[in-house]
Amino acid sequence: MDIRAKKYWVLPAVWAGLIFFMSSRQGVQLPPFQYADKLAHLCVYVVLGFLIARALIRGHLLETGKAVALAFLIGALYGLSDEAHQMFVPTRSPETLDLLSDALGSCIGAVIYAYVPRISKKD
Repeated sequence: MDIRAKKYWVLPAVWAGLIFFMSSRQGVQLPPFQYADKLAHLCVYVVLGFLIARALIRGHLLETGKAVALAFLIGALYGLSDEAHQMFVPTRSPETLDLLSDALGSCIGAVIYAYVPRISKKD
């Protein structure tokens, strides 16, 4: 991987590390409304999907459709690994709806980056 491609992977790696750190914490407080945790998962993974799509399109010059599909897959697999990781964190547990929120968020973020011209043309 050349230096150009590597620089685009810094932000997704940092964001993935932040996700891992946050999912390692016990007793994270969320707003007291139903499905607040699902919304949090969705939002966090929108950012991850966005950053992964950016790395694939800008760093690897992948075709837009392939980049979106791959960003979705990478984000969903990272969400799966995050849910598996939570099995080993006291007070946390893996949930299928969390994984679905992660995957949907990754897809939305990738689509936003790839198909909103004002965003993808700026960097």
